[in-house]
Amino acid sequence: MVTVEELKAEIQEYNFIALCSGSDAVANRALAKARNWVDAKTKVAGISVDWNHVDEVLDEVVLKRALYELYAYAENEMIARDKRDDAYELLKGWLSNSPLLDGAGYPQAESGTAAGATVAVVKRIEPCHW
Repeated sequence: MVTVEELKAEIQEYNFIALCSGSDAVANRALAKARNWVDAKTKVAGISVDWNHVDEVLDEVVLKRALYELYAYAENEMIARDKRDDAYELLKGWLSNSPLLDGAGYPQAESGTAAGATVAVVKRIEPCHW
């Protein structure tokens, strides 16, 4: 399981102080929220995470998501989004073998269209000649 010390090692000390007000409690909360996010996403795929088992990819997902939580907490949305996207891409890769998810990480729908996916029909519009 990822620790506060490992989270601290991911960023410069001055950033940790700025993001967490120097408090390990803020970092612990970010890690807990990151694990909850992973649990929620993996349950959709029918997978239960054993947090006592070491999995390097999931640890990296938790680190990235915890960093997202910290940067969002500090209202630094640009960096937060980057960390959020990194966590999601890693998790999608980790879940790629799940039969319950499509290739984009969305739950499979019965119709073959990913549940929650946006479907659009694009039509060519002919220019109007007046």
